[in-house]
Amino acid sequence: MSLTNIYLDTSRLPDDILSYTDQRFYDFVESFLGKLHSRLLAQLHISSVPCFLLTENPCAIFNMDIDDEILEKLSKEICVKLKNNQFIVKPGIENSFKCLKQLLSKKTEEKLKKKRKGQQRSTNLGNTISTQSSSFSSASISLSQPLSATNSLSLLTLDEHRQYLLNLIQQWCIDNKSSLQLNQLELKEGVDFTFFFLTVNDGLEATVECKCGSKISLGKNLDKIQLSNFYKHLKDTKCSNIMALKKKEEKHIQQSVMNPTTTPSKVTDDLITTVSSHRLTSSTSSPGDKKRRISQGSQEKQKKKKE
Repeated sequence: MSLTNIYLDTSRLPDDILSYTDQRFYDFVESFLGKLHSRLLAQLHISSVPCFLLTENPCAIFNMDIDDEILEKLSKEICVKLKNNQFIVKPGIENSFKCLKQLLSKKTEEKLKKKRKGQQRSTNLGNTISTQSSSFSSASISLSQPLSATNSLSLLTLDEHRQYLLNLIQQWCIDNKSSLQLNQLELKEGVDFTFFFLTVNDGLEATVECKCGSKISLGKNLDKIQLSNFYKHLKDTKCSNIMALKKKEEKHIQQSVMNPTTTPSKVTDDLITTVSSHRLTSSTSSPGDKKRRISQGSQEKQKKKKE
């Protein structure tokens, strides 16, 4: 067994760890990591596994200009003072939080897989009973149709859930770019938004974080995640990301107006102007030219008279 597999051994965690909250969660952190870690999470009100997994780095609070007596005392124990009077978090503290986060994330994945297997067995059992009870086929159909629909949604993997949501967002952008007054509207994962998936009480929960900094909890219909809350946020005038996209497009349009390129119609106009100039030049002659033509005509008339 590799070192990574030993380190990520979820058997070291309690079976119901994903449901721990408040003091029960803090007691677990204290026994698993230490008192300093537990005190910091309690002071930051990170009181459950989902909340902890959604927090990128609890130690990041010490990089801010805090004005909190308890946190200042904690910083003296958690941080190291440098010669330039600045403080850095002790690597062991920060890395231990990262280790626990990876371990809990793996526990979440295992919980999802276990749930999917159980649902698959229930589906197979339901199909067997339905086959054996052919005399009650009409009743079986009425009951099995909603059950099969629910199971088909529950059996989606995280990647399948994510791709389903990405397809919805892509279609929403196409349908709503006009109402948002955007000629081009394309929202990309990892750039304009980020998904977070967690298992809570044997169910999959999802949150999306917009580029503007807002975190939106997503609802569900049966076991399928819905994006209606995220759509409402995007249409809100307070979403700075949508406002930035509008300003960027307006700036692009202004630049196009300020620096127009030569169009086919302009080329045609220039050609017509050139041809007209040539005609005008050829039809206009000097007085000397007219006199020479009159003189030549008189000479030809005199020659005819003599003959």
